[in-house]
Amino acid sequence: MIVLSAGMKKSGSTWIFQLINELLMTIGHQDAYQTLRYLPRPAMLRRPYNLQLLLATIPHWTGRTYVLKSHIPPTPYIRQMVLSGAMKVIYSYRDPRDGALSMRDFGNRLRGEKRIIPPKASRIFTTEQAILGMKEQVNIWNAWNTFDSVLMIRYEDLLEDPIGKLRTIANYLDLQVPGEKLSMIINKYDKRNLSAAGEIDIKFNKGESERYLKEFTPEELKLSDEIFSPYLSQMGYPTYHAQ
Repeated sequence: MIVLSAGMKKSGSTWIFQLINELLMTIGHQDAYQTLRYLPRPAMLRRPYNLQLLLATIPHWTGRTYVLKSHIPPTPYIRQMVLSGAMKVIYSYRDPRDGALSMRDFGNRLRGEKRIIPPKASRIFTTEQAILGMKEQVNIWNAWNTFDSVLMIRYEDLLEDPIGKLRTIANYLDLQVPGEKLSMIINKYDKRNLSAAGEIDIKFNKGESERYLKEFTPEELKLSDEIFSPYLSQMGYPTYHAQ
């Protein structure tokens, strides 16, 4: 079986991917980074999605179970895999207004790194650019939200009850994992422990909820209201109507 961790950008998707990978390794499956080490970026799908997705399914046909991370929308091939029972999908998302701030911060962070080819995210300089960039992510969320058999996980809920949400993920995947093992996994990927160890980067920025209420200008609040209002209540977030 393939587990697709298909999160919205800046929704803790790398964190959730690592948690799922640990769950699978706990019951004896191989580390996804090893299983998919032949991909351009192991265990991570990037464009061109169709070609990389075909390559990423090869170990499945030899009986492997593993998790694959991406921000991909539900393509026809993915739908076919899910409907056939060969794939399960866990989609993480967050309030897109906070996601925009995290996207902006991430762009600033990337520009401070020395890279030969700067990532696309490094071109985001302003909050307005980030809000517009999150529009595509909300459209992808909407596509997944209307697709049956997908486990939708809110980032804010994971922050509030990480062990409970990890148990929800384990149940969705039909994994029998003892409570003490779930606690060990959560502790391993607690951002305070990661900061101390300095070994695993799961791309935490501030990880705060409702930052937009403090940091958006009135113009940014109005723009986000225009773009996101049709979806916020469905996502479980309050709608802010700019005055």
